[in-house]
Amino acid sequence: MKKILITLMILLYPIGVFSANENEESAEFTNTENKNLTAADSASLSITGTLSLQFAVQWGADAPADSEGVFGFYGSVGDRAYFIQRNADDTLQFILHDGSDTRTDYVTATALNNASWYCVLITYEPSTRVEIFLDEGCDAEPVSDLVDTTDIPADIEDPTASSFYIGAYGAFPASAANVFDGDLDDIRIWSEVHDDSSDFNCQIVGNETNLNAYWQFNDTSGNPLLDETANDNDLTNNGSVAFTTDLPFTDDCAVPSAPSFDDTYFDLIDQ
Repeated sequence: MKKILITLMILLYPIGVFSANENEESAEFTNTENKNLTAADSASLSITGTLSLQFAVQWGADAPADSEGVFGFYGSVGDRAYFIQRNADDTLQFILHDGSDTRTDYVTATALNNASWYCVLITYEPSTRVEIFLDEGCDAEPVSDLVDTTDIPADIEDPTASSFYIGAYGAFPASAANVFDGDLDDIRIWSEVHDDSSDFNCQIVGNETNLNAYWQFNDTSGNPLLDETANDNDLTNNGSVAFTTDLPFTDDCAVPSAPSFDDTYFDLIDQ
């Protein structure tokens, strides 16, 4: 009887657990061509309160002559909200515009190594804290690189005429000097303080609580421009952004380790 039960456990265990797609591709940008991805402004993207941005990034090989737009809302005056850029010294900069269009900048202490992928988490708590976590290699626990609790904006501006840009600034997307050069993967936008590190370096599903937008960029298994959440913040590919199999990680958070059938299982069966 024990053998029958163990066999059934082995056979039934993977059903439904391994159904999610694993991380397969990332989006590739180059500053020699004007290529970017855009999403229309929506309530789910225009977060004015608590915000967390989670993504994987690898800088291009050459340091930029000027700052490069990575993603977010950065349009004309009055249409700026939150944005990430790569600086000429290879640091990462998080930009916030509050409801009065006052700008506050947060720059990482670490210059990102362009030979490595980084998993990044940026958290904003209104009037309280901005913190940036980095994981070089996307294979360990996130490490806090910047914490700021002074003069934190009370809110974020709600853009009314901007598009959400990935790979360029919305203010001047056709300017090659400011187009992003590098790779991006697994961009997630949360309307919460997302300090859970369990999904830091693996691909999630898309139905998680307070997940407002999620782009996996998986071209092999489907449309890489789709927002995996129910908010449908699907992207437009401007200039034919390419997708590559250069990946920060390969694990899927929905796939746990296979069980080990040790004495614990036999103890359970005996009961």
